[in-house]
Amino acid sequence: MQCDDRNKKKKEVQPEIGSNFLEAGTILTTPIGYIESCFMTKNGTPRQPSVCSLSRGRLRISKSVFNNPEHSLIGIEQFSHVW
Repeated sequence: MQCDDRNKKKKEVQPEIGSNFLEAGTILTTPIGYIESCFMTKNGTPRQPSVCSLSRGRLRISKSVFNNPEHSLIGIEQFSHVW
């Protein structure tokens, strides 16, 4: 059994065509808005809508990012999740 493989050339992993592939590293993001809800923290916030079906949330789109916030959500219905 050989434990020291540091000198062996590692096989470069190529992303599949059409896959979402990110290189390891830091990704800097800027929030485009915020969610307001009755939940104070993300811990304890239900993921399933039926758990607390009467609770409501509000998405506040930042006007500093979008000068016309109504257009910022065009096409969002194509996605199953928003993070």
